[in-house]
Amino acid sequence: MHTRITRPWLAALPLAALAACGGDAADAPEGPAWEHAVSTEGNVTTMDNLSGSKWGGDATLAEQLSIGQMEGADEYAFGMVSGIWPTEDRVYISDARLNEARAYDLDGNFLFTIGATGQGPGEYERPAGVIGLPDGRIAVHDGQQLVVYSHDGEYEETWGSAEGGNFRFMGPGMYSVGNDGSVYLRSMIMPEGGFGMGSFSSLQFEMRQALPGELGEGIPVPSFEYEQPTEEVSMGGNMIMMPVPFTASSQSTMMPDGGFVAGVPVEYSFEIQRPDGTVTAVKKYWQPVPVSDGELTLQLAGQRIVMNGQTMEMDTSGMEIPDTKPAYTSLMATRDGRVVVTPSTLTTVKQECLDPDLGRDDIQSMDCTDSVSIADVFDNDGAFLGSFELPNGGGLGWGSYVDGDDIWMSVQDEMGTIMVKRYRLIAPRDPSDS
Repeated sequence: MHTRITRPWLAALPLAALAACGGDAADAPEGPAWEHAVSTEGNVTTMDNLSGSKWGGDATLAEQLSIGQMEGADEYAFGMVSGIWPTEDRVYISDARLNEARAYDLDGNFLFTIGATGQGPGEYERPAGVIGLPDGRIAVHDGQQLVVYSHDGEYEETWGSAEGGNFRFMGPGMYSVGNDGSVYLRSMIMPEGGFGMGSFSSLQFEMRQALPGELGEGIPVPSFEYEQPTEEVSMGGNMIMMPVPFTASSQSTMMPDGGFVAGVPVEYSFEIQRPDGTVTAVKKYWQPVPVSDGELTLQLAGQRIVMNGQTMEMDTSGMEIPDTKPAYTSLMATRDGRVVVTPSTLTTVKQECLDPDLGRDDIQSMDCTDSVSIADVFDNDGAFLGSFELPNGGGLGWGSYVDGDDIWMSVQDEMGTIMVKRYRLIAPRDPSDS
């Protein structure tokens, strides 16, 4: 039998907050008034969002452009979008599964492929992102390097270092572009004695500026006095440490101003850490989301992976598995300095996906869950602006771009077609009216 931890609510939820969590924004355009409390101690200002929002209700997304199709030219097919970067006249898109970076015009027409896959000059092995530089050039993120091309896609130079190329960090927060166009890449700080099969949560990282032929001095990524619970897992006869399912892991990403947004979602709180040393500690009312029946079974089935020919099996019989999810799953810094948080939501697992005879490939090919994904938006002073519902098959974080009301993300439809879409965020009320 699995042992579960019952976590009490970490903060009382006001009645006004309960009203804010339910209802239809279309039926109630004027939501609860934004109630908050601000306090300052030393260099830390705490913004406690008690109830309501500055928008006064939920925002909506209006689709403006879609690139991608199931059939037709290969240039319009996507596998795993790893980066999107719009400019005044183009949008650049990188794909980590197809190993390509491409340029399109703002009507969605394919222009050209940027560089090529390989290990030679001007080539990349697996694009983890793509950036439009302020001078009009294009940079493809490849491991600890940036491969830089002209506006027309011709190779010019490489920034960063080939050392540590085996550590190809891919996902949210793996690179950041400053307001001045400087690019920082996430690097691992090698533990004393080298890298071993210890706890993944104990690893430390830094952001290093990509310069021609080298990486600059590192800026430490924020860390907290928290270590995610782990458990020994057998893989090919060896024991490694893996996170306990549904436990919180620290989240962080570098902001365009050189600061960080970071937090540990054991509760709904995070910090905006600025370059001048000041900090805004942000809190928000929340109601813990339970782990639904079947979610643990489904997650463990997905973790039975084959890695270098070795099968990983996790025995959860002795684990203390939480009965509620972390408060949120990701933090994102937008180009205009806001913060977008993806809170945990209720998930229903379809019964047909719980058949113990199903293999991992079977489960991956099935539509196994029903859930509604939400994004919470905070201003750069920590004030809660409001929420919006993400499109089915869409998500923010890795492979997305947000600047003010301009949102780009990859979306997968019911047929499995992956598209890159541009949306306009429409808020029900100007936050300055609050």
